[in-house]
Amino acid sequence: MLALNEVVEQLMEEGVSEDVDPVASKRPRKSRSRVWNDFKKVYVGNKVKAAICNHCKSQLTAGSNGGTSHLARHLRKCPRRILLNEKPPSLPCARPAVGKASSLKDWTFDQEISRSKLARMVVLHEYPFSIVEHEGLNDFLSSLNPMFKMITPSVVKEDCLAMFEKEKKSMREKFISSCQRVALTSNMWNSKQGLEYLSLTAHFIDDEWKLQKRVLMFSMMESPRNAMAVANAILKGVREWNLDGRISNITLDDAPMNDALVTDLKENLLLRNSLLLNGKLFHVRCAAHVLNFIVQDGLKEIHAVIYNVRESIKYLKSCPSRKQKFLELVREVGISYARGLCLDVASRWNSTYYMLERAVQFKKAFTSLALIDSGYKFAPSIDDWRRAEIVCKLLRTFYNAIKVVTGFHSPTSNLSFHEMWKVRTILHQEVSNEDHFIGTMARDMQKRFDKYWKVSYLHLAIPVILDPQFKMKYVEYRFTQAFGNEAHKYVGEVYNAMLALFGEYHMRSNSQLITREMHTSIAREAVGTSRDIDSLLDWDQHISQQNSIPRDVVGTSRDDIDALSDWDQHVSQQTNYQIVTELDRYLEDGIFPRKNDFDILNWWMVSETKYPTLARIARDVLATPAATVASELVFSSGGRVLNDFRSSLSCETAEALICTQDWLRARKTTGMGTINDLEDDLSNLEL
Repeated sequence: MLALNEVVEQLMEEGVSEDVDPVASKRPRKSRSRVWNDFKKVYVGNKVKAAICNHCKSQLTAGSNGGTSHLARHLRKCPRRILLNEKPPSLPCARPAVGKASSLKDWTFDQEISRSKLARMVVLHEYPFSIVEHEGLNDFLSSLNPMFKMITPSVVKEDCLAMFEKEKKSMREKFISSCQRVALTSNMWNSKQGLEYLSLTAHFIDDEWKLQKRVLMFSMMESPRNAMAVANAILKGVREWNLDGRISNITLDDAPMNDALVTDLKENLLLRNSLLLNGKLFHVRCAAHVLNFIVQDGLKEIHAVIYNVRESIKYLKSCPSRKQKFLELVREVGISYARGLCLDVASRWNSTYYMLERAVQFKKAFTSLALIDSGYKFAPSIDDWRRAEIVCKLLRTFYNAIKVVTGFHSPTSNLSFHEMWKVRTILHQEVSNEDHFIGTMARDMQKRFDKYWKVSYLHLAIPVILDPQFKMKYVEYRFTQAFGNEAHKYVGEVYNAMLALFGEYHMRSNSQLITREMHTSIAREAVGTSRDIDSLLDWDQHISQQNSIPRDVVGTSRDDIDALSDWDQHVSQQTNYQIVTELDRYLEDGIFPRKNDFDILNWWMVSETKYPTLARIARDVLATPAATVASELVFSSGGRVLNDFRSSLSCETAEALICTQDWLRARKTTGMGTINDLEDDLSNLEL
C-alpha cells in the first residue's frame, strides 16, 4: 500500500492542485467544518483527495464523503499547533475571549486591532509611513500571522490621525474634569525648509502628586512672525484645551521678542481675571537659557586659549607618530588618567568644557612636546593653562546647574535658587581674581547674571519657601547676603507675595474673604520690619563668625565645602513667631532635616491634610519648570530643528504625530497618560 505522501505526490504528478482546480467542470462544494482553517485541500478534478496540515505539513487522506474527524484528531495532537497555543497572550493581532483563560486557542484575529498596533508603532518610534512597504517588515509580519493584510502608507497615516483625535479627546476630558492650574512652556522649532513651528506644553502635578507634562500644540507659524501672532497662537491653544482661568505662569527663553509676547498674553488673560496676583508671577525666565548666555559671554573672552588647546589636540590626532610620541611623554612625566583627549564641537559648549577639562590633565606633556617638536606651534602658555583651569571650574558650576534645572522627572523650581546661588558665588569669587584677564571675564558674566537675578528673585524664592527643608528663613538668610542693607526690601516683597498668594488661594478654595483684621494681624508679624531685619543682620554676623567664611563665599565651594552647610547651622539658630494662620503654622513648624534624596512631592502629599491651602499652592508652584528644553538643546547653539521626516510632513500631520507620541509614551508610566520626557523626545528630532 502506498504511503500517504506518495499518494499525494502521485496525484500532484497527475495534474491536481492545492485549493483550486482550474479545470474543474463543477464548483466544489463549500466546506463547512472549521478544521479546514488549518488544512490545505488537494483536489483531483473537483474532488478533495488529501489534506496538508498548515502547521506541521503532514499529509492526510481526505474526501468529500470521508468526514473530518481524523483531521480534528490530528490538530489536537499536532506538535507545531500545540506549541503555538502555548505562546503568551501578548500578540498584537489577537484578542482574548471574554471570561476565558489567556491562551491563543481562546483568541481570535482582529485586523482592526493589528492596524491600531501598527499605527501605534509608527507614532512611538517615528517611523515613516512608507515602512509598511518595506519588504523585510512584510516578511516578518507574514511569518507571525499570514492572516494580517498589510495596508498602504496612506491608510497608516489615516490611522495615526484617527489615533491623535481619539487621544486628544480623552486628554481634553481629563483636563476639563481637573481643577488644578497648569504651567506653560513654549518654544520655537524650525523645519529643514526653514518653516517655523510653535510648541506649547502644559506642566502640572496630578492627583497622585506626580509631575506631568503634555504637549498641547505644535503649530506652524506664519512668516514673518511677531509677538502678537505668537501670543494669539498660544491663546488659541489655551482656549482649545479649556485652560482659561487655570494658567499659573509661562516659562520662556530670553529671546528679545518674548517680553512683548508676555505683555500681550497678560493683557488678554487679565481681562478674564485668570491670572494670580494680577500676573505678577506670570512670566518665568528660562534659567537654563540665562546660564547658557552667561557662558557664551565668558567663552568669547577666552577664545584664544580654547583655540590653542583645540589646535593642539588636532595636531596630535592627525598624525599617529605624533600621538605615539605624546603617549611616551605622558609616561615620562608620570601622568595618570582615566580618559584621553577629545575634540569639541564648536556649537556645543559642554563639549568645549569636556575638551578643556581633559586637556588640563596633560598640560605637562604638552609643555614637553613643545620643547622637542619644532612643528608644534599651538602650545598654550603657562598662563593659558592656569586660565583654562579656572574656566573649567566656572564651566563645571554652570554645567551642573543646567543639568539640575533642565530635569523633567521631578520638580526643578525649588532647586533653581540653590543652583543660581552657586553660580552667583563663584562669579563673585572670580571677579576679584588677581589675573586681570579672568577678572574681566567674570565681571562680564556677572553683569548678565545680576540682571537676571533682579528680575527673577521672586520666582526663585517662592518655591524655596514651599520646600520644608528651607522655608522663609532661608530666603531671609540668603537675601541678606545678596542685597546687604537693602535686604529688608526684597525679603518683605517675597513674604508679601507669598502672603497674597495664600490669601488668593484661600478665598478661591473656601469661597470666603479673609477679614481685614486677619490681614492686620498677619502684617504685624510679617518679616521685613525694621526690628526683624536688625535681628537678621545681627544673626548673619554671628553665623559668619561661627563659620569663619566670608559672606560672599558661604556654601559655594565645589569640593570641600557643602553648599548648604551654613544653612544647616542656621536652622538650629532660628526663632519662633506667633502662629496666626496656616501659612504661619507651616513657617514655624520647624525645618525638615535636609536630605539629598528628599521627595518634596511626597512630603506635600502626606502633609496635604495639615496644610490644605498651602498644598494647593505647592501643587501649582512646584509644577513650574525652571527651563523650557532639555539640557542638550541648551548646550547647543544650533537651535531646535525637526528631522527630515518630520520636516516633510504637513503641519497638521506633524502636530498629530508629535503630540500623540508624547501621550502614548506617558501611558506606560502614569495612569493619566503623560510623558515626562517630552522635550527630550523633541530634542531628538534635531539629530
